[in-house]
Amino acid sequence: MRASAAATQMNVRIDSTLKREGDEALASAGISPTEAVRSLWERVVLERRNPARVREIVKGAPAGAESRDEGADAVSLEGRDPAFARAMAVQRRIESRMKSLGVDVTKPWDGPSDDELLEEYMFERYFGGECGDE
Repeated sequence: MRASAAATQMNVRIDSTLKREGDEALASAGISPTEAVRSLWERVVLERRNPARVREIVKGAPAGAESRDEGADAVSLEGRDPAFARAMAVQRRIESRMKSLGVDVTKPWDGPSDDELLEEYMFERYFGGECGDE
């Protein structure tokens, strides 16, 4: 924490569900609500000469972005995070290949789960598929 002559208390009104979910997310990250607010204020102060950047920090979207949807968030993150960009590129290649093979990638998977496939594999490997309840 930065040394200061006096601390000031802030009172903020937010939706109770948002507060509960935010508190849970912060707790899982080991961050107190006070630390989160202090960190936000410190970032805003660092960027105070750039109002567009302050809006981006607070709103979570680049300046001028009108709406936030999952696709826009992914594009924004893809431009800033090289690992995410690589993962998205791999996902696009896989989807493209699946489409070229005639697989409908818009339908959810209705086959066995990963756990079911692993169980089947382990059963076949260790028991030769000859015992069990089949």
